[in-house]
Amino acid sequence: MNLLPKAVDEFRSRDYWDQFFDKVGQEAFEWYSDFIDLANVLCKYIKSRDEVLVIGCGNSTLSNDLYDTGIEHITNIDLSDKVIKQMKKQNETKRSNMKWLQMDARKMIFDDNQFSVVLDKGTIDALMSNRSEQVVSDIDQILQQVDRVLRMTGRFICITLAQKHILEHVSQYFFNNKSWLLRYHHIQTSKSFALPVFAFVFTKITMKNPIHLTGVDIDSEMIRIAKTWFGLDDSLTKCVIDDGIKYLQRQVEEKTIYDLIIFDVNNDDSQSPLRCPHPAFLDNEILKNVKTLLSDHSGIFVLNFASRDDTNQERENCLKHLLTNFDHLSSIKLDDDINEIMFASKQLLLLNTKSSEKIFQQNFSMDFDIEELLSKVKIEK
Repeated sequence: MNLLPKAVDEFRSRDYWDQFFDKVGQEAFEWYSDFIDLANVLCKYIKSRDEVLVIGCGNSTLSNDLYDTGIEHITNIDLSDKVIKQMKKQNETKRSNMKWLQMDARKMIFDDNQFSVVLDKGTIDALMSNRSEQVVSDIDQILQQVDRVLRMTGRFICITLAQKHILEHVSQYFFNNKSWLLRYHHIQTSKSFALPVFAFVFTKITMKNPIHLTGVDIDSEMIRIAKTWFGLDDSLTKCVIDDGIKYLQRQVEEKTIYDLIIFDVNNDDSQSPLRCPHPAFLDNEILKNVKTLLSDHSGIFVLNFASRDDTNQERENCLKHLLTNFDHLSSIKLDDDINEIMFASKQLLLLNTKSSEKIFQQNFSMDFDIEELLSKVKIEK
């Protein structure tokens, strides 16, 4: 059965997609990967409380599978009225809370900030068959609509083959805006699919005031990748190729002061349950240097902690090192993830804290407003 159009422009046509789903019939057509391959990534970024919009839903079972995991606030749109009627009929009894709407993703009629997640699996890939003026205009309209309907700290999750022309254009759109964070994942697919599949997760944030960042990495290749693919801007970010521990020592000697220092350092020992940070970065002398470099009044030290140690020993060890050097600690435990973001400061700041006497008896997680934090952080050169 030939499902491909005679010309790439047909991908933009409602008639083509109606005919496409006529040919496919009742059998679900999955682009790239099934839910079983995507579940770990999607369930990491989508929670039951989220309002989810799926663009170009087709007759994929992806929304059904998400719904069955407890994510019930899902709105599906597609250009094809035929497939929307089909999917609505299939799900109206078993998944009554799910919505199915015929709608053009270029011209959405939703309210601003209506959704906390927008999910695309293959729609942008299908539509961006080339870089013609019309195609680029169509993609930009979709991305503008995604930006408009997505609320602050919301995620745009794009399942894609990450072809060069698509990756460059989508990345350029979001990073020119200077208000998006990016994570990406290589999807290990069980299907006999020849091309690699990726999940790109763009998180919407607001940077109210210009900030000046210094990024340190021991590997120059990381800087090249960041500049080439992820819009790293030299005017806002100073990139340093150096050993992080040695760099901290030199900054102490130069009496530099920072308002924010972040450790996100992977442990390269695959046998250790401690995944992050590298143990060397928990040395008391290193943490003393961090404390020295932080502003007395507004300084925050942020540590990405991740461990697969079920005994909690690695976490307690990390907390002991932090408590030796800092007076106040708080943390955010990421839902369904091994990562815990720890905050340390010399003085009580905007974050809720626990006393050092009780800190080991409590899982001191809290609700967290990233926009509020970013609005209050001032970073000095």
